[in-house]
Amino acid sequence: MCCLQTLTQDEVRGDVIYTFLTKSLVNEMHMENLNNYDAIKYETNNPIAKLILKNFFDALEILLDTIHAENVYEVGCGNGYVTEFLKRQYPKAHISAMDIDGQKVAIAKTRIEGINFSVGTIYDTMQQSDSFDLVISTEVLEHLDDPLRALKELARISRRYILITTPNEPFWRIANMARLKYISAFGNTPGHINHWSKKSLCAFANEICNVQAVKTPFPFTILLCEKRCNVK
Repeated sequence: MCCLQTLTQDEVRGDVIYTFLTKSLVNEMHMENLNNYDAIKYETNNPIAKLILKNFFDALEILLDTIHAENVYEVGCGNGYVTEFLKRQYPKAHISAMDIDGQKVAIAKTRIEGINFSVGTIYDTMQQSDSFDLVISTEVLEHLDDPLRALKELARISRRYILITTPNEPFWRIANMARLKYISAFGNTPGHINHWSKKSLCAFANEICNVQAVKTPFPFTILLCEKRCNVK
C-alpha cells in the first residue's frame, strides 16, 4: 500500500482544534506522571481531549470491524483502557494482555474481568508463534530502543493481523507546542525516542508485514497490517 505524506481532513481539523486548546487541558496534563498518565489521558473531562480520544477509538473500530478475531493479544496494555475497548469489540474472543509495568497490570486486573493479564516484555512475549488472530500494540513503539525487533516479535506470535499505533509526527509535537508543553524539547513528549510520520511508519511496518489499511485520527497513525508467511 502506498502511504503518501498528505494532510488528511482529520489532521487539518485536529491541528485547528489543538491550536485552540484551553488552559484547563494544559493544567490538567501538567499532572501527568508514570503512575497516573493513563488515567489522566483516558478519563479526562476536557471536551477537546475527549473528542480526540473518541476519534482515536472510532478509527480503531472502523479498522477492526473489517477483520474477525477469536484470539487477541495486546502488548503494552497499561491500565487496560484499550483492553476494555477490545473486550467490547470482540465480546466472544479470548483476550490476553501484557505490560512491562506490574503496577499497571495490577490496576488493569482490578478494572476488567475475563482478561488473561500478565507482566512481560515486547521483545520476548513468551508466546508461541502463530498463536493469535490479532496482535495489537498502541502507543508503545515510539518508546523502544529497538522497535524493529519488537515488531518482529508481534508478527511472530500473530497468526494473521497486527495493529500498531504511534504519534503522527510532526503533528504530535506541533500539538504539544500549541498547548505550551515540552517547549525546551521542541514538543517532544518525554520517553518518545522514535518519531514517525504516516509515510515513514508505513515504510517501517512494511519491512516486516504488509500494511493493509491506515487511519490518521489526529494526532495518531494507526496501521492494520497482515503477517507475511515467512515471519517466524
